[in-house]
Amino acid sequence: MIKDFDFANATLSEKKRILDLYRHQANLQKYNKIDTIDYTNYPMHREFFKAGKDHKFRLLMAGNQVGKSLACCFELVCHLTGEYPDWWEGKKLTEPTNFWVAGENTALLRQSIIQTLLGPVGEYGTGLIRHKDLDFESLSDTQKLTTSITSLRVKHKSGKFCQVDFKSYDAGRTAFQAFKGSILMDEEPSLEIYNEIITRTVALGDNALVMINFTPLKGEGELIRNFLEGHAIKTGEISPAKHITNITWDDAPHLTEQAKAELIKEYPVYMRDARTKGLPMLGVGAVYPIAEDRVFIDPLPFTIPDHWKRYASLDFGWKDPTAITWHAIDPDSGIDYQYFEHYLSEAPVGTHAEIIKAQNKVAGFEIPICCDPSGGGRSIADGTATRQMYFTDYLIAMTSADNALETGIAKAFQAMLDGKLKIYTTCVNTRREFRSYSRAKSGFSGDDHALDTVRYGQMTGKLIAKSKTQIQSEKTEQESEVSFNFNDWGGLSPNSWMSN
Repeated sequence: MIKDFDFANATLSEKKRILDLYRHQANLQKYNKIDTIDYTNYPMHREFFKAGKDHKFRLLMAGNQVGKSLACCFELVCHLTGEYPDWWEGKKLTEPTNFWVAGENTALLRQSIIQTLLGPVGEYGTGLIRHKDLDFESLSDTQKLTTSITSLRVKHKSGKFCQVDFKSYDAGRTAFQAFKGSILMDEEPSLEIYNEIITRTVALGDNALVMINFTPLKGEGELIRNFLEGHAIKTGEISPAKHITNITWDDAPHLTEQAKAELIKEYPVYMRDARTKGLPMLGVGAVYPIAEDRVFIDPLPFTIPDHWKRYASLDFGWKDPTAITWHAIDPDSGIDYQYFEHYLSEAPVGTHAEIIKAQNKVAGFEIPICCDPSGGGRSIADGTATRQMYFTDYLIAMTSADNALETGIAKAFQAMLDGKLKIYTTCVNTRREFRSYSRAKSGFSGDDHALDTVRYGQMTGKLIAKSKTQIQSEKTEQESEVSFNFNDWGGLSPNSWMSN
């Protein structure tokens, strides 16, 4: 090993040999940079590569500084050259394949992806594409900082060449109508452009790859919701064709604790989940601008005790979903835990009633319910009629919630800040709404059906909550009153008692 060589006591010829090895290693790193990249301690990055074997469409949603663009470029070069590392478990393209690489604009593409692939201007061949594999004739007019690179060619191990074309989102959807093949999208495209690419890719079957990577600084927009199809932001399969990989700072060992501590201070609270965990940014106008992990927790590792008070909160809907959430309050800490949700559109009252009854059965008593007084209808009368159906047909009674919007939001937000409101991560619809619900110029934007139940609960649900222990105690008292007999009064009859 060069690092163990005793340079001071070596002969002149030995020193010359070692210097030649140093120069060789320097050239290896300069001109074959891809061979020096080691993903041994990066299991989530390798999970992204591996997912390409079975999934055509892959989304890498990650925090900043975790190497998401580098990972995508690494895979791109493997496909372009047909040369894969020994540990590779992802898809291997057996034939030369052309790619498009798209980004927000040509300037950002050049500063990030193109430099990663080629190296700095004047030093092309020092990026991920090996010097020997790069067709310099395709770059003859691109040796100036002000010149845009629209395409390049890379030599495949078969001896043929693959072409890479660079496209920018600011050219609009029509610029992607000619697309056919495989593509790497660096940064988040519009849903319009994404759909155009998907349309052009479907006919190509498994011969096309679509890779997308970005840090979700635009919040949970249309593209994210479209890709996830209702799934949580968690590494894994979305469908047979889709896969998401979520990479956080904890998955990037090159980021030291000191570096992370210094970086996070530069980010406002509403940006931290996006920057560090790859979760959609709340945005300046977020209704609940608080880090997600301060509100959402994994389910408690025990069954909810009988002495904890419970309540449910319901928001009526039809086209919009009917949302119901169930809560349990720890009497010692005062923390309100939302432990279950029901979220369903265009379903009859009976369907929702069965879910309510099932939750009552699990709890062992009828959990008190508060609801939107308007019932989601045009008037309070509409809501009254719907509530009457629940009671008449299914014996489910409800209490009208205090529907003060801003007061309810403020109360729910304060509970989140105080650590008094926790929501299980299994409540995926509540979590999805939490990420996208924001203040717009006129009113609010984003779904709020589950979040409405949250504020109903903070305003009214907590006031009507009861525990199984409390219900049993009340029942015992009632039975005691019914079984009352006059022997308890010394055997005196009412008449004799009154006469006395």
